[in-house]
Amino acid sequence: MTRPTMNVLNCPTGWARFSSFATNCTSANFSSNSSTINPIGRAAYSSSKAALNSLAISLSKETGGKNLRVNAVLPGLTNTKMAINYTWDVSKCDVYPTKSSKSNVVHNVHWRITATDDSNNDESGNPQKAIISGRQELNTSDLSSFTNWSSLDAAKVQGWVESALGSTEVAAKKAYAEQLIKEKITPVSITKILE
Repeated sequence: MTRPTMNVLNCPTGWARFSSFATNCTSANFSSNSSTINPIGRAAYSSSKAALNSLAISLSKETGGKNLRVNAVLPGLTNTKMAINYTWDVSKCDVYPTKSSKSNVVHNVHWRITATDDSNNDESGNPQKAIISGRQELNTSDLSSFTNWSSLDAAKVQGWVESALGSTEVAAKKAYAEQLIKEKITPVSITKILE
């Protein structure tokens, strides 16, 4: 038997109409443990999930004898991209003292990406982190849009690096950092020392 599906919260009377004719149906809403543990920095997310839990409880009570089930599913911790924050450090640059009558021309950037997973802590209670680093040579053949060293900021230099790397490579580096964090959380191998 095919069960009807309907976004019952699209209009004020949606749920009332739906619950008046629907029987033997289930409404499953994906919530989160964040609705009860309220992690720092996730106020909007936590409160929206708490509201979803409250909605599920209220609708469940309203449909009590009508053979309609309303559930909020809390799947537990999952290592999703929303839990990982990436910060760039591009403060160390190699420059040509002079090039084409310009001073301090950045031609190479030593970058570092720190991935921080606020939802998984290490043994000391700190968020899990992974750091990857490298360097990126910049094309300095055309200095028509040159920016003076004194006018540079981290956002501008990061933009150069990300542009030079390309979006696919940036995504790959972030995925690698994420994989390093996953391996810290669930290691595939550990080193032990005999005494």
